[in-house]
Amino acid sequence: MAGVCFPRNSPRTGKQRVVDTARNRWVIEEAVRYRCSAQCRKLLLSGGESPTTVPIMEEPVLGSNSEKVINGYAFLADTILLIGFGLIGGFLIPSITGTFHRGFFCNDQSIQYPYKNDTVTPTVLFLYSFLAMILTIIATEFYRAKKSTRVSTPYHRIGNTSIHFVVVKIITYIGYSLIGFMCVLVLTNITKSCVGRLRPHFLDVCKPINITCHSDEYYNNYTCSGDPVKVEEARKSFFSGHSSISMYASTFTALYLLFRMPCNSLGRVAVPIMQTAFLSTGLLISLSRINDNKHHWSDVIIGVFVGIFAAAYTCFVWAGMSNNNGEEVLPLHRPHVNYVDPSAAISNGTIMEYAISEQESMQTERRNQAPDKQ
Repeated sequence: MAGVCFPRNSPRTGKQRVVDTARNRWVIEEAVRYRCSAQCRKLLLSGGESPTTVPIMEEPVLGSNSEKVINGYAFLADTILLIGFGLIGGFLIPSITGTFHRGFFCNDQSIQYPYKNDTVTPTVLFLYSFLAMILTIIATEFYRAKKSTRVSTPYHRIGNTSIHFVVVKIITYIGYSLIGFMCVLVLTNITKSCVGRLRPHFLDVCKPINITCHSDEYYNNYTCSGDPVKVEEARKSFFSGHSSISMYASTFTALYLLFRMPCNSLGRVAVPIMQTAFLSTGLLISLSRINDNKHHWSDVIIGVFVGIFAAAYTCFVWAGMSNNNGEEVLPLHRPHVNYVDPSAAISNGTIMEYAISEQESMQTERRNQAPDKQ
């Protein structure tokens, strides 16, 4: 439990009776703004002198009147650093160092499979990964903004430009998703180049010269007569990039929906169905690499593990979704007082029915506990 101080003799708390309209309005506003716990509401609704310190829930509501200033230069620097990290670590360094040339046993049946075209091309893989994360984040944040009622709407500012908090949230979570994505991309490409494991179709695309594969002899010095581009790619089996990237995007999206879209907000089954669809898509993309003779089963398993671990680490550690970064959460069972609009409650004639019922119940409890004077 945390505490919030309300000054004594505040002009908003001058009325001592809870049935007074002004105090009712103040109680509603403070309950909404600070998401008061039950104990807090009882203290606010109790008669007499207003409390100096009352306990509240630890997550403050976003609806504050303060305006946060964003450092535009820092944001630009972070963006450039992230893109540079992905390009340099994921593409430039592997191209400079080259791929490790590993030898093979001529009778190794695990590298004698025929070459097949990709069921899921790299273009489709990247489109799925980006669209799954970005579109889900955009739709979810706008949905939360539409469904969540706040006392006031917070804004952020870059220079003289005000930015709505929804836009800031979208950019923030997309940024976290891209940080994890770039880390997976860099780790995958560097590992592929360093290990140099041969793909299942290596011999089919290599077509080694002057080698007859009828013995268990190990060949380290050999020359391939096949397409150099395909031969180079055939040396990058460990671990599966399709598996790591697709499972990262799928797991990140599923965890994001878990923390940012409560199940009952779209019904009890909508969110679990979406999570299952994303995870199933990532798993199917991973399994397609075995059917296409592009990876060994162990390459796919390691890729799936790397993608899931990176997504979980991004969501829990970097993005802090489990504690929601100290923002407001849409609870599974939403208390009415926490999301009531004060102006609407007064204008439509229902002046804090919840507060009055609470006060009446407390008065009844006091009468029952009072000593019998007769």
